Amino acid sequence: MNTYNFRGYEIPIDLMRLTGGGPDTFEAISDSHMLNLRRFIGVCPGQSVLEIGCGIGRDAIPLIKILGKQGKYVGVDIIKPSIDWCTEHITARNKEFKFCHFDVRDQLHNPQGKILTSQIDLPIEDNTIDRVVLQSSLYSHVSG
Repeated sequence: MNTYNFRGYEIPIDLMRLTGGGPDTFEAISDSHMLNLRRFIGVCPGQSVLEIGCGIGRDAIPLIKILGKQGKYVGVDIIKPSIDWCTEHITARNKEFKFCHFDVRDQLHNPQGKILTSQIDLPIEDNTIDRVVLQSSLYSHVSG
């Protein structure tokens, strides 16, 4: 399996490409996202962040350092292999970083999905999230 080392994590390139970029743009996009998060929504140490469409952890990995030991993170995505990788590699080293897969039907990433976005219950308790991040998420509602 071909991998790309991103800040100490060997990320599978095939999963990386599902995020809308490859090794040539992955780090630059992540750096841009972090700059925007700090500038426009004020992500800082100790906060709790929910990321919708976390993919393979392009933003989760740098958020480890930004949020610090007191911070918490929940990433959700519809691409199960990406969530499995994030859980196995990111959560294993950072217990306050959790990942959740939703088998949502999506024409591009998960056409065989079993549920609709309207059927999702996010895995968080009320009043526990400081910031919600949606960097590259598309809302697509498939009826039926």
